Amino acid sequence: EGDSEIWWAFAPTARASITVNAVFRFSEVAHMTVVGFTGAQNTLVGAASAVTNKSTGVNGEPSLTLTTTKPNSWIFAVGNDWDNRKALTANAGSTIIGQGATTITDTFWSERSTNPVPTAGSTATIGVSGVGTDRYNFAAIEIRQP
Repeated sequence: EGDSEIWWAFAPTARASITVNAVFRFSEVAHMTVVGFTGAQNTLVGAASAVTNKSTGVNGEPSLTLTTTKPNSWIFAVGNDWDNRKALTANAGSTIIGQGATTITDTFWSERSTNPVPTAGSTATIGVSGVGTDRYNFAAIEIRQP
């Protein structure tokens, strides 16, 4: 079984560089992608977000649609296929930034919208194909410009 989570932190002042350290309790079944932003809004309160899950044996691919709250927002997402190691393909309008498989049966991925969504109130869909009838969980969030 697995879990997909999006965590964030804001620096109060601009940084030339930053180091991120993580200790995974179950390092055999973990994947982490770190992304830095310049000029992103310093709160995610009120930002669009969504999650979805699917059971084993049900056909369907991970996909989420969000309605943006600010112009020029990026959509970022993370997912976990619990059942098999697979090479996934980003859907139109999405770009995979990280993908990894474990020595057991999980496939983890992170992705973003290929481009920022230009206007507030627009819908943006993000997702991958290749999961098929495997179970998954998938989460997405809007990263807003000020």
